[in-house]
Amino acid sequence: DYYVDYANWGKLQLIGNQLSSKDGSPAQLRGMSIFLLQTDSSNNCVGESQWKKMKQYGANTVRLAMHIEEENAYLSNPAKYKTLVKQSIAETASLNMYCIVDWHILGSDPNNHIEESRIFFGEISKYCAENGYDHVLYEICNEPECEYGWSSIKNYAEYVIPAIIENQPNA
Repeated sequence: DYYVDYANWGKLQLIGNQLSSKDGSPAQLRGMSIFLLQTDSSNNCVGESQWKKMKQYGANTVRLAMHIEEENAYLSNPAKYKTLVKQSIAETASLNMYCIVDWHILGSDPNNHIEESRIFFGEISKYCAENGYDHVLYEICNEPECEYGWSSIKNYAEYVIPAIIENQPNA
């Protein structure tokens, strides 16, 4: 029985509604979500030493939960968070772990920051493409407010996803 990580599974794919490895075997992501990248309490849980520790406990995935609007969140310093996300992507790649990049809008309309989102995912996917990183999964809209309805979320997704696809067509 081999350890189920990027080295063994490779680039993930969907077969029907089953997350699968590069060879079509069912895959299951296991890991930890960093609770709010912008909080001081999460700083001790970010970085290669922490990813190694997570891997020792059986994790194969790190989820970077990056809030957008809250105090000290992405909009307060986009350059800082892009750097942190890129560094985390490189570190997880070196450890053969998957990395979920989470644009965490928490209860707002995703269209409030649609341009910022498109720019962010465009830059991050370009970075991944340039470095050959295909262990990254993009969570483009986490916890939108339901009152805005599916058409609002769909509109957002149809605008943001092409920024990723432009750089990584099979992301």
